[in-house]
Amino acid sequence: MLDIILQTVGTSKLFNGVSTMAMYMGGKYLTAEIPRNVEQTFNKPFFRRLFIFFIIFLAFRDVKWSILITLLFIFTFNYLLNEKSKVYIGQLFSYGNNIKEEETITMEDLERAKKVIQIYNDNLEKQKVRFNTRT
Repeated sequence: MLDIILQTVGTSKLFNGVSTMAMYMGGKYLTAEIPRNVEQTFNKPFFRRLFIFFIIFLAFRDVKWSILITLLFIFTFNYLLNEKSKVYIGQLFSYGNNIKEEETITMEDLERAKKVIQIYNDNLEKQKVRFNTRT
């Protein structure tokens, strides 16, 4: 009986959809539960890439495709879009992010920059609060 219920829940599209939404919405709160030393271990490249694989596997449910897409992801973001890489292509997609000294900076640009700085400072404060609650 229990086996039938678990199999039904495990194959339910509704349960899959709700659990995926819960994972996306609540995922950011998981780090508050992880001890700092474990979090530092998870931040190593091997584990980050393993987590990328897991996320892709959840989407495709196919190991071969997941490995291939994970490798493409790693190659794209570590080489093609990494400014320090010899094969960096990011400048091809740049559309006005690099401000030259002779450019005129508008009030709109200034206000946008102030908002970015404010968001950065707010996030920094949140991180300090989160760090202080762990220790």
